[in-house]
Amino acid sequence: MLPGLVDQWLAKLQTLRTREQVACVLIAARRCEPRASRWFEGQKPGPAHRDYVSCLERWVEGKASDKELDKAARPFDRRLDREIEYEPDLPGAMAAHALLDTEAIALGYSPEMLDEILRTAVFFSAAAFTGSQNVPVEVDTDRLSPAELTFIQDWWQECTRSLASLGP
Repeated sequence: MLPGLVDQWLAKLQTLRTREQVACVLIAARRCEPRASRWFEGQKPGPAHRDYVSCLERWVEGKASDKELDKAARPFDRRLDREIEYEPDLPGAMAAHALLDTEAIALGYSPEMLDEILRTAVFFSAAAFTGSQNVPVEVDTDRLSPAELTFIQDWWQECTRSLASLGP
C-alpha cells in the first residue's frame, strides 16, 4: 500500500460530518480495544471507560447529548494531560488516547487542530494494534511501518463499508 493513500483517506475523513468522523475513529479504536481496556483497568477511573464507550456509541447514533458525552469523559481528563511516552504500557496508553480523542472530535474541541486530532487517533490506533513502542506524533505517513499501513488500509475499508458517504 502506498503511504500517500493514507493522506488522501485522512483528508476525506475531514470532509465528513462530525458523527461520521467519530464513527470512523471509533472503528480504528475498537480494533485495539483489548489493549485500551487493560490500560484503563490499571487507572483509578478504569471501569468508567465502559460507560464512556457506551455513551460514545449512543452519541454516534444521536441517542446521547453532547453534555452526556462530556460527563462520561470527565474521569479521564487528567490522565490525558500526562506525557504519553512516559507510560509504562505505551501501546495500551495509545489505544486509550485514540478512544478518548473521539470526545475532542465529537465536541469540536480545537477545530483548528482537527486534522492533527484525527491523524493522531488513527495513528495511535495503528501503533497500539501492532504493539509499537514508538509514539507516532507528527509522523509522516512514509514513516509508518508495514503493519501500521496494513492496519490503516483495513480500517479504511471498514469505514467505506460502514458509511455510505464514503462509498464510490
